[in-house]
Amino acid sequence: ESGSSEESSSGSASSSSSEEVPKRFSLSLSSLTKSNGPSYHDVASNFATVDIVIVCPNGDEIYWTYTIGESLMTFKRRLVTEHNMKDDVKMYLGEIKDIHYLLDPMSLNDFPEIVKMANEKRQVRILVSGEYQS
Repeated sequence: ESGSSEESSSGSASSSSSEEVPKRFSLSLSSLTKSNGPSYHDVASNFATVDIVIVCPNGDEIYWTYTIGESLMTFKRRLVTEHNMKDDVKMYLGEIKDIHYLLDPMSLNDFPEIVKMANEKRQVRILVSGEYQS
């Protein structure tokens, strides 16, 4: 029993030292299970539409309407298969390259600016940089 009391006292010593860590660095497993926003299912099944204008490297504009939950990979695939672009295209929100880079595995609703534009029924302009297949 004295061995177990030593373990509990050493356990309480380590827990008191963890209480000295500033709160902003502590991790509570219960906070990970609390809902701080929509679930993955809610996001993936968001069928609100947004009008997209794709601005191609040659200046052409392509007009698409997609759901806000759509993946950017869909755009890349379509640019490659329907518009003869190489598969290393990069996409940027707006018309200024290198400002708002849109990462591939993300969906449109991962970008607050796009969600705001969709809610306001504004067109979303996406600049595409890359080369065409020969």
